[in-house]
Amino acid sequence: MTGSSLVQINRSEFISMDERFRIQYFSYRGGTSAWVISSRRANGWYFAVDYAPTLNAARARYFELVAA
Repeated sequence: MTGSSLVQINRSEFISMDERFRIQYFSYRGGTSAWVISSRRANGWYFAVDYAPTLNAARARYFELVAA
């Protein structure tokens, strides 16, 4: 799958080659943080579908979503 590869945009954002998914790092108040996996909808906006505490876990979840 050509769209399953991830490209690093900056330190906190990765996007799939076909731009259907992205992974972004978010820090929240209180020191909590997460890597959020989003998918692009028909209107062009991204919608969060899952999250993970680490980048490796987020990548693993992303590849599960792409394979489904």
